[in-house]
Amino acid sequence: MDAGAQRRGGRAGQLVLWGALLALLAAGHLGRRAMIRSFFVVGAPSWPPERARVGTEGEPRPVRVVLVDGMGLAAARALPRLGALCGRGVTLTVDVGWPSVSLPVQHALWTGVWQTQSGVLFALGPLPRLRVASLPGILRARGAVAVADSHPEIVRSFPFSRVVAPGADRAWSTAELARAALAEVRGAAPLVFVHLLAVDVAGHRFGGASPRYAAACRQADRLLGQLAARRPRASWIVLADHGHLAEGGHGGSEDEVRLVRACVAGPGVPAGRSAEATIVDLTRVIADRANVSPPPRCQGRTLAQLLAREPPPLPPRRAPPLAARVGGLALVALWVALLMGARRRRRVALALIPWPLAAAAAALVLVGGAPSLSRAFIYPAWPTWHSLLAAAAGAPLLVLQCWAFVRAGCSAVVAGWLAAAAALVPAAALVGWTGWPLWQPPLIPELSAWAAALLQLALLLAAGAAPLAWISGAFSRRGGGRSRVRRSARAASRAG
Repeated sequence: MDAGAQRRGGRAGQLVLWGALLALLAAGHLGRRAMIRSFFVVGAPSWPPERARVGTEGEPRPVRVVLVDGMGLAAARALPRLGALCGRGVTLTVDVGWPSVSLPVQHALWTGVWQTQSGVLFALGPLPRLRVASLPGILRARGAVAVADSHPEIVRSFPFSRVVAPGADRAWSTAELARAALAEVRGAAPLVFVHLLAVDVAGHRFGGASPRYAAACRQADRLLGQLAARRPRASWIVLADHGHLAEGGHGGSEDEVRLVRACVAGPGVPAGRSAEATIVDLTRVIADRANVSPPPRCQGRTLAQLLAREPPPLPPRRAPPLAARVGGLALVALWVALLMGARRRRRVALALIPWPLAAAAAALVLVGGAPSLSRAFIYPAWPTWHSLLAAAAGAPLLVLQCWAFVRAGCSAVVAGWLAAAAALVPAAALVGWTGWPLWQPPLIPELSAWAAALLQLALLLAAGAAPLAWISGAFSRRGGGRSRVRRSARAASRAG
């Protein structure tokens, strides 16, 4: 074979390898999109055992439940009318569980079953049907009414006997909401649930530390005062389903989004007391105040047990399955084996360490905060400015990494593949540790968010590795040619 044919064969081989790398990156992008979509799949339930029915089962007593969607603990403490209602009864600091998303938290509220037990983890609604008994279903025949100012798909996921809400494509004004809520609160239904969403909308748009968020909380507080004055002798339970980060967002396990304030007031409730509770405790409290048995799988404590500081029902922790842990460790072991195999070539071994990915991850924490399911930049299919800026911070180290591979004797193609692998393998190991795609859905606090974020950064760095490796190879060849010319010149001068 002549030299020209060899060169053409070498170029064809390089094109195949570069094409394979591009195909790997495309598959990684599609896989990440599928992983994000799987977050929103309702998982298989692991129901707690049923309990014996308790309660008097007499005539239901009127209970009015107001849920201010998105109102954090700190914001709730600054509201005067909510504070006055709490002063008439018991103030609760409530752990809403994880994930801290409206529909899953409300599913836990009405069923008394934690999100990690029901499998309703990141569902946005509407749920096709409930697979477990709920308070609205228990009270449906006697009257269970829900009022919502927007997003009626949330309350329609539960078997209320009647839902009062605008159409799916609009939201009520403050006056429309007040008229509808006041009419239902003074009605005869034993259970009336008022779901206020304006605070959550402000939190997403402007952040939990913004003046507009505080103004939305004050507006909700004014409406609460009007409602409580309309039916003063009913039992009142006021709560939130989650809070908001300062920059906006929820869903993770941070205290700012997971801990909320609740108030229980009404006939027979001791005034001026406080306690800590969970969202499933409120299921039992609402049932007791309504004089009905709680759902049979409810894990919650009574109000008396809360005030007596009895141990809380803890949600079961989600852990990756054994196969996922073995798979993640196998990828790590493979990477260690590569490092060990390159130990005789120190430059290659040092370059195999994922320095660019570590730098990009540190930059991501600085510009967007530690990855969690409360951060909006976790979810988009395409890179956000957070991930682009973080990847740019890792680019200088990626240049050095590619240069180190080329200087160690690797071709540009091999250098590109090694630099891509240095980013992709650790990210893939973290994804594998979540259990995806074998385990649905792969939601584990913090771990799932870090896996999604690192995979995005790794794909960006791997995409940059190919051109950088080619440029490094070109400069290395040019520099090598000049060095050979200089060496020949020096040898000729010495010979002369």
